[in-house]
Amino acid sequence: MRTSKKDFVYDALLQRLIVGEYKMGEEIRVSQIVSELGTSRQPVLAALNAFALDGFVEIVPQVGCRVVHPSAQDVSDFYIIFGRFERAMAELGATRRTNKQLNALKELNRNIRELFKSGELTTEEYRTRNRDFHRAMHQTANSDLIDMYQARFFDMSDFFVGQTIGFRPHMSEALDEHDAVIEGIEAQDSEKAGAAAEAHISKVARALLNWNESEKRLSLV
Repeated sequence: MRTSKKDFVYDALLQRLIVGEYKMGEEIRVSQIVSELGTSRQPVLAALNAFALDGFVEIVPQVGCRVVHPSAQDVSDFYIIFGRFERAMAELGATRRTNKQLNALKELNRNIRELFKSGELTTEEYRTRNRDFHRAMHQTANSDLIDMYQARFFDMSDFFVGQTIGFRPHMSEALDEHDAVIEGIEAQDSEKAGAAAEAHISKVARALLNWNESEKRLSLV
């Protein structure tokens, strides 16, 4: 768990980026964050530098900090790599998973589906529960190093989705796609699990790249 002031600030700003409180291309003012979070400049600057390294913001010396505004090509390239990593995680999970991990994966998707059917699943709860599902799938690979990198990819994907199409439009389809990944992992079929995982990510990418300014307030240019 994050415990330092820098980590607290990082988590708070990440949430703002994902939900679109800070929009693509928008300036982020350090003084405003300091005031809102009741912290000093140092942890804010440290968090923003970390975001710059991870590709969320751009820092221009003597000018300021802005949220990135990626091109469609950048987004497409990102999801190619993200999808292939996700495929690798599922493939490894199919050969390395334990029964306990498999059962946990099934339970997570079952719970999301029940909430969805009840009409009680909010967009933010779906996002966090979906993240929990994918994290559990990654853990079936039993590779801490790859899991760490894929977690960072997930932050970026959530940022792209939250800033554009949002999470609600593909909730129900995502649950069926999760089931396909689970089936491959349960059958210990690496090809089936990997293909389902990559297809799931590719579908999100297609939705993002088909999104345009006439439908929402921002566009990927």
